Amino acid sequence: MFKVFLFSIILIFLSLIAGWVGTKPGSVRIIWLDYDIKTSISVTLVFLSIIVLISFIFYNFIFSVIKTKNKIKKNIISRREDRSIDSLNKGIVALISGDRELAEKLSRDTKHVPKSLLPLGILLSAHSAHLNNNKKLATTYFEQMLGHKELEFLGLRGLMLQAKLESEKIKYARRAYLLNPKSDWILNNLFKLESKLGNWREAEKILRNSKQFNLEDSIKLNRKISITIYQQAKFYAEDQVTAKLKKYTEAFDLSPNLVPLSIDLADLYYRNNRHRRANKVIEKTWNLNPHPDLYELFKNINKLESPAKFLKQTIKLSERSDKTNIEVCLSKAEAYYLIKDYHKAKEILKSLIERKIDKRSYILMGKIEEEENGPLVAKKWYTYDKELSLPLWVCMNCDHKNNIWLPICDKCNSFDSYGWGYDKYQEVQSIELQEESIIEENFFNKSI
Repeated sequence: MFKVFLFSIILIFLSLIAGWVGTKPGSVRIIWLDYDIKTSISVTLVFLSIIVLISFIFYNFIFSVIKTKNKIKKNIISRREDRSIDSLNKGIVALISGDRELAEKLSRDTKHVPKSLLPLGILLSAHSAHLNNNKKLATTYFEQMLGHKELEFLGLRGLMLQAKLESEKIKYARRAYLLNPKSDWILNNLFKLESKLGNWREAEKILRNSKQFNLEDSIKLNRKISITIYQQAKFYAEDQVTAKLKKYTEAFDLSPNLVPLSIDLADLYYRNNRHRRANKVIEKTWNLNPHPDLYELFKNINKLESPAKFLKQTIKLSERSDKTNIEVCLSKAEAYYLIKDYHKAKEILKSLIERKIDKRSYILMGKIEEEENGPLVAKKWYTYDKELSLPLWVCMNCDHKNNIWLPICDKCNSFDSYGWGYDKYQEVQSIELQEESIIEENFFNKSI
């Protein structure tokens, strides 16, 4: 309606101008080259109007051609984008369903996705290449992901998985941790890498920072922190007693059931003539986690006591412990053996011998029989059953056995996986680097 009104106004205006010009006589003369043209004002205006009209029509024609060309180009681009979006959608479905070959094939057809979906296309290409073990191509895409803020974390995660050297892995892991310290995956793996390289102070910081996010049970977390502090304390020289004792005590307060720590702390107290404190450390750990090395140190600390008094101390040591525990039973039996109360010692040992678990019960029984009845009678106790064994440190992740406790298994590299026992453990305590996926399980429920 507005256009019609505007056209009417312009038409009336031009009519008035034409009427006014018609009432005013005059002429126009043009001399150009060898031509001498003379005509009236009216004819000149009509001629100029025709030129303007033709120019306008020509302009509209050229504009229509350009517009049509752009429209065709836009339609072609739109069809390419539609095909790329379709390939992207199918590729993600294939990726989730585990068809990695199809996912990689479809990822090649996502080059023309809209700019807003480009990060998702790069992610599909990177992840499918990674799953197909095309490391060179995957690394290229992971590096491209670093240029997109929303994909930088996943790009670093992917580069970390592709890296061969521990120094490269930890470089990417540290960057990823700064971007997303709440990620349980990166936290566990950065902690594992720092620990493996012996960077215990950095490992402790990671664990303490994770406390604010409540990503792990506090008891387990405190044990991990305790181990990192314990390992730091080992770097102190022998003459740095005060600093070493402070670290040991801090670690012990966090996890008093850590046997190697308790032994080292108690031994440090003992070597500095603080026997009472040493006994308290042993008592606390013994009630939580009885271990023969604790009892050996306990015997050494109290070696000047009479056998009768030592027996009372041993009984008191296990007052709050599980009465059926092998180490508790063996410690009591040995204490009774030392005061030559063989009857009491044998009563305790009988329950262990019936269970046919530990060689030490047979050895001690053999010693008692030898004292009472001579070596011929005791001989049968020294003939061990094949099923019997001595306890040792066993990795709960790979069943690797070791005579000493280590913070990291020297076979499978799992952290704090050594437990005191005989057979393979069913419970797994490991923070292994999972290489099958760079994408969080719920990633596709989030928008890029």
